[in-house]
Amino acid sequence: MFRSIRWKFVTIYFILVLIAMLIAGIFIIREIDNLHISEASKELEGIQHVYNSELKEISDLIAEESTVKDIIVKFGNNIGINEELWVIDDSHFSVVATTSASDSSFIQEGTFTNMILKAIQDQSKQEEIKRADGEHRSMVQVYPITYFGESTGVLLLRRDLTSVDETVQEIQGIIIRVIAISTIATILLGYIISRSISEPIKDLTQKAVLMSKGNFEHQVEVKSNDEIGELSETFNFLTRKLKKSLTEISLEKTKVEAIVNHMADGVIAVDNHHRIILMNPKAIELLHFGTEGYFESDFDKLIETISDELQYNYITENVEEWTGNSIIAIEDEIVKFSYAPYMNDQNEKTGIVYVLQDVTDSEKLDAMRRDFVANVSHELKTPLTSIKSYTETLMDGYVDDVETQKSFLKVIDSEAERMTRLVRDLLQLSNFDSHKITFYKEYNDYVDLLRNSIEKLSMESKKKNISIKLITAQETLIGLFDFHRMEQVVINILSNAIKYTQENGAVDVHILERENRAIIRVKDNGIGIPTEDLAHIFDRFYRVDKARTRNMGGTGLGLSIAKEIVHGHEGIIELTSDFGKGTTVTITMPMDVTGI
Repeated sequence: MFRSIRWKFVTIYFILVLIAMLIAGIFIIREIDNLHISEASKELEGIQHVYNSELKEISDLIAEESTVKDIIVKFGNNIGINEELWVIDDSHFSVVATTSASDSSFIQEGTFTNMILKAIQDQSKQEEIKRADGEHRSMVQVYPITYFGESTGVLLLRRDLTSVDETVQEIQGIIIRVIAISTIATILLGYIISRSISEPIKDLTQKAVLMSKGNFEHQVEVKSNDEIGELSETFNFLTRKLKKSLTEISLEKTKVEAIVNHMADGVIAVDNHHRIILMNPKAIELLHFGTEGYFESDFDKLIETISDELQYNYITENVEEWTGNSIIAIEDEIVKFSYAPYMNDQNEKTGIVYVLQDVTDSEKLDAMRRDFVANVSHELKTPLTSIKSYTETLMDGYVDDVETQKSFLKVIDSEAERMTRLVRDLLQLSNFDSHKITFYKEYNDYVDLLRNSIEKLSMESKKKNISIKLITAQETLIGLFDFHRMEQVVINILSNAIKYTQENGAVDVHILERENRAIIRVKDNGIGIPTEDLAHIFDRFYRVDKARTRNMGGTGLGLSIAKEIVHGHEGIIELTSDFGKGTTVTITMPMDVTGI
């Protein structure tokens, strides 16, 4: 029974009320008792004052016994029925006079000897409460009687406190009855109150059990506006939120599963028991796992046919922080494995996640670039051979004709210039890669930049009768940039536009400001670029028409350099083209940049 919170409430409530009533009862009884005793003490003190004022005029109480008795009789009406008085001399402790009809032998027996002696010695009032017959109490007061400072005796007063005891006993009975009635009322009221608390809690418990089983449709009835009511409202709110959260989690789980299952990269998660806990279809495809059942298999046994260095045991024992990557050839594909640990709530490593990337295309591209570098080297060898041949011919004196000599020298100069451009571009890209390029940014005018660039290419454009127009609504457009580097970019783009635009063509150069950015747009009506080449147009060494570009003196590095310079200014360079109709290059530059 006492396991129920209802009876715990009743018991606690009952004990608290009982203790409070007992404390209050004891306090009331003691206060009433003290009050009656205090009143009795004051009454006795008043009596002694009346008698003592007469007795202190007597020098010898025994010698003037009759006078003493007359005084006692004279003021006898001051003595109540519960009060007694004795006049005792201090020589033989004999009773000179008394109002008591009872035997006074207790005086000689020494019952009050100590009080009498102390009153005589200290010349002060002495008071005690004594219990007579082992049942009723009485108050005794002893006052010294003096004659001109000399002690002649004592005045002993006694009051029966039986009425006080009876009054206290009646009050005790009343308090006991009140406690009994209060106890019954407390139990009933406590039961009702505890039920008003326990019933909602019981209802909450039942709904919580249902909620733990996945049933979120039940709501707790709110019956009050107190804390229990707030708890019920909070529980209902929690139920709704939990239902919503679980729905969202389920949705997110579905999304994550969909993302993982449709990722372009493979993902494998292995726990510290070598069990595969996650493997998406791309990973299965890259690893060529043709049969199911690998989730029950030991990962190290599955991966050992591919690489020992990717085994869980090898990584945990030999790789610092369990983090690294490795490129492995699997049949006709090249796969990059990147791995790192995953943690639990205590930040402990509990497994490894592998990310598999198919880098076959990028590796092939790197190979193509390496091949192109080899071809560039070969191309350097060809002009060097030509230069050497023409130079040796001239040096040997086999050519006497001045015109032929000039022709030979022009070929030598052209081949040397071609090599110079190629080497210069390669060195510049190398400096970009090693972050050795420094931009000297100052506040310059973009409009001046475009005018100067157009002016420098005016002779080249006139040869093909191509008009270059600067179109802008602004006289100046000040920005923070490296003038010479950006001039290199603009000249490269304009030069390409002139090269690949037919005679009598047109190139329009636009400059405008938008949202604190300078936008430069170069548009031509030339031959354009095929769609399949647009994705690689900014790649290094890439040329759309290699033979024609080579004949025009191109190296395939100009746009790559332009892209590096623009990115160094935190800008964006974009190229769009309509094959056979023309090409548009757009450069977006921030007016103030912080990059280097």
